[in-house]
Amino acid sequence: MKKITKISVIELGLAAGVSWSITIFVLGLLALLFSTEATLLTNIILLKGVINLIYPGWGESFAETLLMTVWALVHGFFAGFLIASFYNIFSKNISLPDLTFLSALYKKRDFEKPTEGRGNLLEWNVEDERFWESTGKKIATRNLWISIPSLLCGFAIWLMWGIISVQMLNLGFSFSNAELFTLTSIAGLSGATLRIPSTFFIRIAGGRNTIFFTTALLMIPAIGAGIALQNKETPLWIFQVLALLSGFGGGNFASSMSNISFFFPKRVQGTSLGLNAGLGNFGVTTMQILIPLMMTIGIFGGTSMVLENSSGTLIGKIPAGTETYIHNAGYVWLFLLIPLAFAGWFGMNNIVKETVTPNPGNPIQAFLKISGLLAIGLATSAIGLYLLI
Repeated sequence: MKKITKISVIELGLAAGVSWSITIFVLGLLALLFSTEATLLTNIILLKGVINLIYPGWGESFAETLLMTVWALVHGFFAGFLIASFYNIFSKNISLPDLTFLSALYKKRDFEKPTEGRGNLLEWNVEDERFWESTGKKIATRNLWISIPSLLCGFAIWLMWGIISVQMLNLGFSFSNAELFTLTSIAGLSGATLRIPSTFFIRIAGGRNTIFFTTALLMIPAIGAGIALQNKETPLWIFQVLALLSGFGGGNFASSMSNISFFFPKRVQGTSLGLNAGLGNFGVTTMQILIPLMMTIGIFGGTSMVLENSSGTLIGKIPAGTETYIHNAGYVWLFLLIPLAFAGWFGMNNIVKETVTPNPGNPIQAFLKISGLLAIGLATSAIGLYLLI
């Protein structure tokens, strides 16, 4: 049995906080969904009475559940922090097996140095003209052309609620204008806030790990929107949660730009960053063209809805009375996100250098680090939205 010499208090704190807060949030959503037909059995299964002792108001409304989720993140973090601190103090008398899932949470002093391959680049000096022409240029270009469409999808999903909310009005969803347009503000604040932690992703997790994971996360709001938009009776708070999660796309801009800057020599960084940002921002235009067009085609099946007010596309108006598949607004992005996630995993690289990513860890560790910072960003956004809305 190999002994773990030291536990990172921050990593274990984040892991515990994220795990506990997700548990509280998911159980809270279930409690809300079953609130209209609450039974003693349901309350027992969800431990509603017990959880309410710790988090008053949990499961009573979405706002209260969201606020209690933030508290759960704080409580879980401090619990993990204390456990790690206790172990580090008394580690001479405690042994833990060096298992894969433990390694995902614990950072050891004797951490295995990443090896060449599996997406890791140990030697990277693009300022050396010979290295750049022989090796670096090909690798950098490949990473750039995977990064651009990934960022494009990020912008599209982040800002898609501006189009979706208008179409929901045209289809007669039972929400007021003010309620529907909170979706765009929620997504905007979430994306702007997530750009702050996203700045650090490349440093702590590596470019390949970051782009793959953050691109894959975009499938959550895309699939969620596709499901929720099929029913006019879907509660507003579900759309608000999906808008909050759409902020992943806004945060991706910071990590994507940071990543690409390390792949190119300074003399061509302007061109590479300009292509990444410029073509990535084209996701807004792509979304504005693609969503109205895809709404007219039943490519994903599902029940159509009838337009109560005329709508428009790039090529003309869609008259009232036309059958529309608004759920395509979410599902359509899966055509891009699934292959892009594979491309990011198999085609991109982590630059493992002291000046870029000194120790990304294994993929599970990297994903946990990213998840922890994203959870903090989402919690911060949720608090701001709770106060504003």
